[in-house]
Amino acid sequence: MFDATWVVPLEVLNQLSASGRVRRSFTGAHHGSIILLPGYLRLLDYAGLKDIWEPAANLFSNNPSLPSGQSENARNAVGIVKGLPHTVHAHFLSRAGYSWSSLDSANLIIPAADITLKHGGEACGAWRMLCILDAFPDFNPDPSRMDWQAGEAALGVIQFMNAIRTQIGRPAAWYGVTPIMIFRSVSVSVEV
Repeated sequence: MFDATWVVPLEVLNQLSASGRVRRSFTGAHHGSIILLPGYLRLLDYAGLKDIWEPAANLFSNNPSLPSGQSENARNAVGIVKGLPHTVHAHFLSRAGYSWSSLDSANLIIPAADITLKHGGEACGAWRMLCILDAFPDFNPDPSRMDWQAGEAALGVIQFMNAIRTQIGRPAAWYGVTPIMIFRSVSVSVEV
């Protein structure tokens, strides 16, 4: 049986490469650049864990060896995590730089739960990611936005959103990308 699902991504890669639109590094790239990187893949399946945060916090907070206050902190942290979007995050670690993205479970050919159960959080072996560059590391904030005021309440929400981003989203020193495809080469050997 032949599954054509795998043919379309390969054809997209071939067409983009043939037209010279694929870069091999973040160097000289701009927002919207299409980049193909070799590297290592970590998946954080928050969606797969959404129903176990509270039981895990209860186990953690009922530990008698914890210093006072930590069990309350664990319950508060679980309350925050339960309210966040439950998505699948991908960390791609390459020599060109580290990158972060979220993945839409509906667009995965292999379900995230299968990858998690097979590999845990780090998918073994070398992978390749074809992606669109969305965000640069936060080394130099844009000076044109430094005095952009919207009121104290809005500033508080923005600071909270930035803190969440750096704690469970894109780390400040990483690139933000939208994967077009994440794959690895498969060698086929047939023995008779």
